[in-house]
Amino acid sequence: MNVCAATSAGCVARRRALSLMIGAVAVSAMSGCGLLNSNKERRVREYLLGLKGVDSVDVYVELLGDQGYRWTVRVRLSDDPPQDALITVVGESFDKVAEIAESQTVDMEVAWVQGSTGVRWSSKATDATKAVETVAGLCTPAVDGIEVDSGGALVRYRAVDSFPDNWMVPPSSDALSLSHRDFEQHIRIGGLSVSTRYTGHADLSSVPLERVFEAMSPTDRNREGASIELDDMDFVHGQVQLSVAAFGSYEDGLDSDAAARVLAVVLGNRVLQGVELSTAWDESGSDEVRFDMKDGSVVGEGRPPEKGAVILAAAQ
Repeated sequence: MNVCAATSAGCVARRRALSLMIGAVAVSAMSGCGLLNSNKERRVREYLLGLKGVDSVDVYVELLGDQGYRWTVRVRLSDDPPQDALITVVGESFDKVAEIAESQTVDMEVAWVQGSTGVRWSSKATDATKAVETVAGLCTPAVDGIEVDSGGALVRYRAVDSFPDNWMVPPSSDALSLSHRDFEQHIRIGGLSVSTRYTGHADLSSVPLERVFEAMSPTDRNREGASIELDDMDFVHGQVQLSVAAFGSYEDGLDSDAAARVLAVVLGNRVLQGVELSTAWDESGSDEVRFDMKDGSVVGEGRPPEKGAVILAAAQ
């Protein structure tokens, strides 16, 4: 009995000693990683702060388990930084930071103010010189902010009371090449949200957005949740689509006469492949009618047909 007890006690002691050793090795390894990352953080800061125009740098490192470490780097530039400084920061600095961090998971954002426009850049520019020149051209008093990341580019305009002249970016503009993906424009006109999204699939310049705006009543334009959206590749239908949500409330139902006035404006446009007209969006949902289009004409009577036929007849 005493022999068994002694053996058991020895096993417990050995297991405890082994656990302590494993723990010590783990702590040592973590400490080593921590020291290594601290050195990398210091080098990242020193590199970025050594670049012309950089005001401040924040670096955060987070362990993602088996995926390694995620680096979050925030760089703030002085206002109106010189062009040569911007070219370096939005171009080669992204690769240099990833090289120092020895990580493929680096979330880096560069922010600055150009004139009165706030700019946020979080994706390496393939052609940094062209990108910087393009952003400089977009930084007008009418533009509130510009954001460029791996998902695309977004230009936010300051709110106005009437539809601005030459608002839509022409298809020949270098702005469309700021990102390899989407280019979006957003503006608020009175109470109405207006947005366009280009993916390179179609030229949207012939779609008469200003006439669509003018065909809407002041009540519809300023209705809560009202919006106009023009997309050259709609997420749901994969078509060039115009969506106008403004015609009444979900509770009262779609105002067919108001919707027909907008449909009448776009009949004949050969670019549009779909038109969606609905009540202003609210938490209850929306009452909508969708029309497929081809070569400027509506195909069928719309969906649902009992509502679409009424709107189409009034529009024609």
